[in-house]
Amino acid sequence: MRGKTLSTDSKKYTMKQLYAQFVRPGDVVFDAGANVGDRTRIFAELGARVIAIEPQKECYRQLFIKFYDNPRVTIVPKALGADIGSLELHVSNVHQASSLSPELVSAEQADARWQGFEWTETRRVPVTTLDALIAEFGRPSFIKLDIEGFEAEALKALSHPVAALSFEFVSVHLKPARESIALLERLHPMQYNFSIMEESKFVLDDWVDAAEFLQILNAPEITKAFMYGDAFARTRV
Repeated sequence: MRGKTLSTDSKKYTMKQLYAQFVRPGDVVFDAGANVGDRTRIFAELGARVIAIEPQKECYRQLFIKFYDNPRVTIVPKALGADIGSLELHVSNVHQASSLSPELVSAEQADARWQGFEWTETRRVPVTTLDALIAEFGRPSFIKLDIEGFEAEALKALSHPVAALSFEFVSVHLKPARESIALLERLHPMQYNFSIMEESKFVLDDWVDAAEFLQILNAPEITKAFMYGDAFARTRV
């Protein structure tokens, strides 16, 4: 998630409606790139057990303050990747844009729409994997991946099909989104839809298969119309 956090009751309500399609009481949810916990709170309010994964120490502090006494929330102060270990995080002055992907950082630096975003520090952070989290906390019913161009790397370490998930895509660097779709399709055929920016509604009236969704992502107007969005994938119904 880039830019503004949830600031009004109406925004929170529509966001909760969106995620209520995938999250039920008692579900396990992975919130990867939890940031300061806007979506963590929504998942918990929907009755889920939330695993909030966030490597930035500044965000971790806010997560701890908000959820230290919430039995539904477990905070994991790590990043997600293809292997357990550590990686260099490119830290941004806008904490939502900090990234493990130097390719994404370069693409955003070259695009005028990202003016004002700076990456002036690197910081080594611990990295875990989706499979490792599943082994520890159980298989999630929903995974939210908002990890700034590293979504495909995280999905490389997922060997268990899940019912539904979302992953962020950035219009100036769509390669991770394409790779993410390919990785998901290897596990299980999925249906796809998407939202743009901070709008809590689907763009498509009907869910589409992977081939059609890739055509949508590859359309030139996608890169011109908006800066980022969230792709949603669910098991075919």
